Amino acid sequence: MLRLLIFTFWLVNLLLASPLSADDSRLAGFFPEAKTAPLYSGGSFQILPPPQFSQPDVSQFNSGVELNNQGLQAMRVNDFVLAVELFAQACARVPGEVGFWNNRLLAARRIKGREEEVVQIAGHVLMLNQNQHQAPYIAGLLYLNELKQPLAIPYLDYALRVSDDSTAATILATAFDQCGFVDDAFETLRKRAHRTPSDPYSLYLLGLQYLERRDYYAAIRALNSLRSNDDKGFAHDAWVRALYFDGQLDGLEHDCR
Repeated sequence: MLRLLIFTFWLVNLLLASPLSADDSRLAGFFPEAKTAPLYSGGSFQILPPPQFSQPDVSQFNSGVELNNQGLQAMRVNDFVLAVELFAQACARVPGEVGFWNNRLLAARRIKGREEEVVQIAGHVLMLNQNQHQAPYIAGLLYLNELKQPLAIPYLDYALRVSDDSTAATILATAFDQCGFVDDAFETLRKRAHRTPSDPYSLYLLGLQYLERRDYYAAIRALNSLRSNDDKGFAHDAWVRALYFDGQLDGLEHDCR
């Protein structure tokens, strides 16, 4: 008790002795510096210009088509190792045929432990067709889920810019969040979640973001719009939390059942 009185007396004298500004060093111990989330400063991957391929003759092209068809048949029976080999041969026969490279990409992504090869094939697909969104999307998912690298972000961002696909937007927001760029994740969802009523997960993530930011009214609106399609109750539970924190307690006991 005596220590508390002495401390209080010292603090009062400190405050009366001279005016304190908000950034006065004497206040640092009482008001810790607020932490702000980092913003994504940008990253990139290189898309090489397409090389000049000689036009294959008819027999060479037909051979490539046959190998590609065999690769598709191997994929139908889940023999992805054989499929990759066949697609690689088809690509060697007709190097400029983006369809063969894309099939090779789809098969290689199904094989565990060949992640770097998948990224290389995705880069080749983009080299042949820069408007193709599937290749950067696959590479981004690979960096996010398997390689655990923030390089997922520029790939997914590229896929989103090329396709404006709702799934790519949701996965990009997830990548931002997992890499610590929570404000970028929030902005991605805020701008795009309302465009995708068929993708309730993006609205659910947006609701959680609002809840985390203590914007309870916005969280309630986002989460309430999902409740009719909420089979597992995740959105409902988050909606109840938002109501509680917003002080809307009337009938909440019934909503908790």
